[in-house]
Amino acid sequence: MTLPDGRTVLVYYKNLILDGRMTARRLAALPVTLPDASRAEVFGERFRAASGKQVPARVYNGPSVVHLDGLACVLEASGGVKILEGHHPRRYPTLPDAPDWPRALEFLYTDPITVALVDGGPEHLVELLSEEYPEAASVAADTNQLYYLSDRILADPLVSLHATVRAVEHHVATGRLGPAAAVPAARARAHWESLR
Repeated sequence: MTLPDGRTVLVYYKNLILDGRMTARRLAALPVTLPDASRAEVFGERFRAASGKQVPARVYNGPSVVHLDGLACVLEASGGVKILEGHHPRRYPTLPDAPDWPRALEFLYTDPITVALVDGGPEHLVELLSEEYPEAASVAADTNQLYYLSDRILADPLVSLHATVRAVEHHVATGRLGPAAAVPAARARAHWESLR
């Protein structure tokens, strides 16, 4: 799509997406097989960034794959503005609520999980959770898809809270957030520990 000012925006319109969210166990129980190209480990290579991690948030996943400097966004029929596997599953703006694109991005980028997913993808999220929630890795490994992994991994509110704490701690440790962010992160960690 070409904008009036001459800039080009890559758009891939899908009017029907069949999404069974098949797991390896379910597939093994069926009398069908998937071609290798349909398996997540093969399909996922298109999302592999220079870092070696799968970062769908920065890939245009149309007929021809393009790695982006910007974001791969999904505009849903409901008006939701999402980043492809790059936002907290319960925290995203909607078109009626976001008066313009800069404010929609500002809303998305105030969430530490969103920033972590845009930087490192779902594999980074799994790494952040691995010490306390090692089962997060099996959720990703057992699902023959790359979409909705963050939704599944963060479905439990306690896991989601811990992911937020770990993402803030990571951002402080890497210098993305200043030391002042460590104080609310410590409070959030204490709250998470009290709920366990």
